[in-house]
Amino acid sequence: MIGLLLRRNDVVCSVHERPDHAAELEQRAEELVFLRDGFSLPVAILPPVALIYRRAWLATLVYLVLAGSIIVALDALGAGPAAYLLALLMLGITFGFEAVNFQRWSLRTSGWTEVAVVSGANFEECEIRFFNGWQPAHYKTTALPGETSHEPSMLRRLFAAGP
Repeated sequence: MIGLLLRRNDVVCSVHERPDHAAELEQRAEELVFLRDGFSLPVAILPPVALIYRRAWLATLVYLVLAGSIIVALDALGAGPAAYLLALLMLGITFGFEAVNFQRWSLRTSGWTEVAVVSGANFEECEIRFFNGWQPAHYKTTALPGETSHEPSMLRRLFAAGP
């Protein structure tokens, strides 16, 4: 039983789309953002640097305010350097677990929509699974070479039907 739990290393990704997405399907697919769920070691080790690198400005501000508050509170209690280190390490680990949620929240407040959640053995498999089942609403189709009518070609209908 434990062996089954330890072998299971599936990756889970949420897929997000811009509010002003392109009309062309290929360009629209390029604009999608895949966010991998899970723990972020860089954010846990150096939260301010990793959050600034990810352009998570509000999360960086929240971290700095919390870290400052913890230091002031521990100083008032007369705690030693080990207590500072332990408290800031725990705060960093917490932010490491929540880093992807900060990114997801930032996208949502910017108008992006979450279009799917996919899982796979690795990140590439998540992308493949998503695009195999992706049927976006409202996209402009382009005519294939030799296609003159507004009726989709046999190739396009076959591709849209899927396996």
